[in-house]
Order: sequence, then C-alpha cells, then structure tokens
Amino acid sequence: MDIRTSKLSSLGYETVDIQRLSENRAVEQSDFVVQEHPIALVYNGISHAVMMATPADIEVFAKGFSLSESILTSLKELYSLDIYETEFGIQVEMTISTRAFMALKQHRRMMVGRTGCGLCGIESLQQLHLDLPQITTALCEGWLAQIPQAIAQLNTRQKITQMTGGAHAAAWVEAGE
Repeated sequence: MDIRTSKLSSLGYETVDIQRLSENRAVEQSDFVVQEHPIALVYNGISHAVMMATPADIEVFAKGFSLSESILTSLKELYSLDIYETEFGIQVEMTISTRAFMALKQHRRMMVGRTGCGLCGIESLQQLHLDLPQITTALCEGWLAQIPQAIAQLNTRQKITQMTGGAHAAAWVEAGE
C-alpha cells in the first residue's frame, strides 16, 4: 500500500497560557489543549464523510473508520492513502478495491444521526430493508478477545489524552501484539 502525507506537523494538542484561580488569586501557567480539525474521508475520488478529529494518527483513524464502517473488509482492499492539508481542513484520499467501492456506492448513506437507532440519515425507506449479512459470535471472537487488552492500553497509548484530559480515545492493537 502506498501512503503519502503532506506537511502535517500537528501533535494533536497545543500549549496555551492560562490563569488558574486558586484561593482568590490568579496563577499564570501553561496548559495543554486538544486540537480538532475537520477530516474529509474520500474514497476513489468521492467524498464520503467529514469527521472532527485530532490531527494526529490520521492514517490509523482513516483505516479504523474504513474497517469499522465496513467500507473495507480488510486492509488488503486499501491500495493507497494520501493525506493533504487544505485551507478547510485535512483530506484523506484513499484508493480502494473495485469490490469495496461498488459496495460503498450501493450502500452509501448519510452519517447524520448515527448515534441513535440507525435510521436517521438513510436516503430512502427502501434502505430500511437491506439484506444484511448474518453476524455470528464466531466472526467476532478474535475482536472480543482484544477488547480488555485495548482498554488496558488506552492510557499508555493515548498521550494526548494524558496531557489534555479531553481527547477522544481509540485503541489500535496490531495483530500479534
């Protein structure tokens, strides 16, 4: 897979000068504040979603989003990933397999309201009756076994959260770890 990145230098946080009030007096000091930027995910030239995210580990974010949203069934379907900083935000351009792209176009839906029951944002009532694949516990046993390890590693792997106390968290466990 080919991965190219433009001049992205963000650590995902910045240092700011603050005044902390303590016992009726202000103390000048520095603190860390998390950054978030709009990140556009583009597949084979078609924009799919814009998400607010910390501009660090964008490659991992794009891969994780693509897998968790079932755009890709495997990273073998991802042929290239290019990250560009634009005046409006960050754009991640991915070239994916024809199979994955056709499935994405066929089942594409808006991302609005995904935290609810899953119906908000569908484009038509016909999408309500999609033939969805049967999911069995046999398919996710490997992932389920990795959850305790991922949770245990969040604090050690999420340096921005340690520093700022406010970043979104995710864990990426490499196969074999």
